[in-house]
Amino acid sequence: MRWVAVLAPGLAVFVLVSSEIGFTIFFRYVLPALPFAFVWAGRCASFATNLPGRMLVIGCVVATAASSLWVWPHSLSYFNEAAGGPANGWKHLLDANIDWGQDLPALAAWQKEHPEATPLHLATYGQLVPEVYGLKYERAPSWPRPGWYAVGLTELYKPESRVKWLRDREPVDRIAYSMLIFHVPPEPRGVQSEGSP
Repeated sequence: MRWVAVLAPGLAVFVLVSSEIGFTIFFRYVLPALPFAFVWAGRCASFATNLPGRMLVIGCVVATAASSLWVWPHSLSYFNEAAGGPANGWKHLLDANIDWGQDLPALAAWQKEHPEATPLHLATYGQLVPEVYGLKYERAPSWPRPGWYAVGLTELYKPESRVKWLRDREPVDRIAYSMLIFHVPPEPRGVQSEGSP
């Protein structure tokens, strides 16, 4: 039972941090607990003394490696299948856990393949400069305006989002795992968009 004493500090860190408000912002706060989790996983695997048990452990390791490699080169947005995969990771963690602007080159490629997507309104997280990748865009407005929208998941779901009005709309495309594309068609003539000035 000495291994319980070894794992207790990691478990305490994990419980404390995951109970804090705003845990979805940074996974890094849980990183100190990971070595303890790895020790625990190794200890659990050591109980597999028969062939079926060993095969189960090997199968889990191979499945985890394959799942991680499957999303390459979008590893920053990786979430395992238990969390719903990378397409649903935003439901658990946001901010720097999903998006650093790393998918702006993929958005630039999408824009070249879709010349009809103008104007393109951009709302994304990160410090990268979109113009470096040749993106032609306008800053996304805070009210529904006709056009195309490239919206980072963090920008869409953060509490103070200026594009939260897009949450109820169905995206028309996805850029990797950190950005969604929306299309807002023009209103019929004489009808003003709700919330527009």
